[in-house]
Amino acid sequence: MNKLKPLFWTGITVLFFGLTSCESSKKADQQEIVKTNIEASLLKRLHAPDSYQFGALKLTDSVLYKENVEYHKNFYTMNLKADKANLEKQLKYKVEKPSMYVEEKVNSLTAEIEKYEKILLEIDQLTEGLGDKANDVASYTYRYTFKSKNTKGATSEYKYIVQTKPGPDFKVIELVQNEAQALLHPNDFPGYNEMIKNYN
Repeated sequence: MNKLKPLFWTGITVLFFGLTSCESSKKADQQEIVKTNIEASLLKRLHAPDSYQFGALKLTDSVLYKENVEYHKNFYTMNLKADKANLEKQLKYKVEKPSMYVEEKVNSLTAEIEKYEKILLEIDQLTEGLGDKANDVASYTYRYTFKSKNTKGATSEYKYIVQTKPGPDFKVIELVQNEAQALLHPNDFPGYNEMIKNYN
């Protein structure tokens, strides 16, 4: 039995390093694909593309589909509550202060409430259809730096925020210099964009 212990631990060690190596390889492949996608988009914008020098690409965040679902549900729930409160106020005006009652506003609020209730119902149905996919990554966010010559011919360093779709293609969704321009919840979740077009 004691003779088997070294073999056991050797096997565990080999398996561990094999898995670690595989994971590192996947991350390296992901980084390379993202870098290639960024450069394909970015080099067209540069004043002097021949002067481009890659700096760094660092993964900083990821968003899950279920986080995007929660974001949209919160958004429409807040709108629904606000419209219901305004409708209630208008209905009180009708009884207590008729001069402040506006029927067109009541009709508009009623239509908006109905719309938000339908959207929330459809989001729930889409979420149910996602199943375990709700825990999958919807998007990645990176910090990206490079150097290039500006319009004056001087070499400058540039910093970008890059947001991509998940694999296998890691398509660039957003490429901005100002962090405030980055999307809060890029790539939404499957079925959402198709559904919401019916309400725009």
